[in-house]
Amino acid sequence: MTWRRTLGLLAVLAPAYLWLFVWSEPTNNPNENVRVYAVRALAEHGTYAIGRRDRSTGQNVDTGPVYERWGWVNDKAIRCDEAGAKGPDCSGWLYQGKAPGLQFLGVPPAWVMRTGYRLLGWGVPSKAAWVWWLRVTVVIVPTLLAWLLVARHLGRRLDDPDLGLAVVLAGALGSLSLTYGQMFAGHQPGGLALLAAWLLVARAAQDSAPGWMMAAGCALGWAPAIEYPMAPAAALVGGWALLRRRRALDLVWLAVGAALPVALTAHYHAVAFGRPWTLPYAFLENPGFQRDIAPGFMGIHWPDREKVVGSLLSPYTGLWFFAPWTALVFLASAALRRHRAAEPSAQIATLGARADLGLATTATAEPAPGFWAGRRGEALAALILVLYFIWFQCSHSLWRGGWVVGPRYITALVPFAVIATAHGLDALPAPRRLPWLPVFGGLALASIAVTGLCSAVSQGFPFEVYNPLPEIVGPLLSHGWVGNNVAMARGVPSLWSSLPYFGALLAGAGWLLQALTRVVPGARGSVACASLVVAAALFALQWNVGPGRTDTALHTAAWLTAGWTPRQPPGATPVVP
Repeated sequence: MTWRRTLGLLAVLAPAYLWLFVWSEPTNNPNENVRVYAVRALAEHGTYAIGRRDRSTGQNVDTGPVYERWGWVNDKAIRCDEAGAKGPDCSGWLYQGKAPGLQFLGVPPAWVMRTGYRLLGWGVPSKAAWVWWLRVTVVIVPTLLAWLLVARHLGRRLDDPDLGLAVVLAGALGSLSLTYGQMFAGHQPGGLALLAAWLLVARAAQDSAPGWMMAAGCALGWAPAIEYPMAPAAALVGGWALLRRRRALDLVWLAVGAALPVALTAHYHAVAFGRPWTLPYAFLENPGFQRDIAPGFMGIHWPDREKVVGSLLSPYTGLWFFAPWTALVFLASAALRRHRAAEPSAQIATLGARADLGLATTATAEPAPGFWAGRRGEALAALILVLYFIWFQCSHSLWRGGWVVGPRYITALVPFAVIATAHGLDALPAPRRLPWLPVFGGLALASIAVTGLCSAVSQGFPFEVYNPLPEIVGPLLSHGWVGNNVAMARGVPSLWSSLPYFGALLAGAGWLLQALTRVVPGARGSVACASLVVAAALFALQWNVGPGRTDTALHTAAWLTAGWTPRQPPGATPVVP
């Protein structure tokens, strides 16, 4: 992938991720806010605790510098002062009920922001400023960098780089990544750490210095430090590194690299909950959350039909509803078959070439690469990670995930779905690939439309919403309610102010379609037309699933507008139930 194309990709993705600031203070998103509280507590007051609870005259009174300034927040954990006592009705210190990784990673950007405000004489940063700054520095910028790295990696690995570009655009603009790549929560950053480790392992040559594995180990250590469910996935990536390179010493270098994030996480657990290995789940302050996570092991047990159908197909949570192109991840099996068959012939060709040059072909012949090496190993490793995340989502008691745009717990699977799907499409023989291209193109275009529209107005929809497209997204956009941005702050009417965002989505969709047509020069028109037909038919189906625009849905849409922050969009009109 050329640098010119890399810069073009950045020019498309940056407005999509950076232009809109979708945030509602009255909604008080606990998944994000409790992490912001934790960063401020550590950056300004040098403590892991976000507050203190005292039980007085039969009532709970929460205090603390951060807590008193910003008020109540959910998703807390409490360590009661009395041994054996259990929250919420006890005295004790309050912590975030999350993995601590983002608390550590957010401190340096927080110091930069506080210093900048002081030097410029802007006073104390508002809560909105904290959220926006931490989103940009810790989540959005790393996400943009990650997509550029994935695109360049696939450009080197695939026979047809245009396929890699098309699938990267689908992943970056038509998936969970677009929504949760703009939220200061653990889903995206944890997945980015896992992806960094995967890319380091994939790029490490057989004779690479130990630094490659140490860097991969550091990334693997940060993944569960940011989001606990990344731990099994990190183990899978570490296992792939050992199988791919076949060096037992790599385990040592991986452990050395992981030492810092593991030590920081252990220290947090010891200070907050008494032991280095004790997680906050046993100390959750919200009794409802305690009940929700109680079944199975930390909420994980066997999948059932409700979870599988709801997690994959439903309009309120389904992965294949919001990003249907991810269903094609199973095409990675084509890469396994093709590259397995190619290995013996490649080895024979190598031996023949050496014989033609008069070189020995017995003792000096190099062995064929291992099963887990090369493109086949990459495709298989990526596919296994996707399957793990799908299994996790379909087996968790909290599979609904609260207010969501898609199954947010498995945001991390998106780059691996991109890698597996790209390898699968690239490995298909030309005659078999041709019918799959418009299928992928149509699914990807519909994904960009659905995810892009939903992400323009909200980062999650309430439980009573069945299909957010006709029930919430349509009414809000038709009345001019869209995420805040710089142009809107200068008085530009709401929908006009959002043109850079929607323009980026359209540019990305057009570039995706163009890249697919370059794969088969002799059938450009048919691939483009068929992709558009598939996309239109699927989007119509997605929009019309469910009861449509109901009074309950309109009441919910009107309620969302009542808490629109930081300001009501210029020119927006009330949504009337």
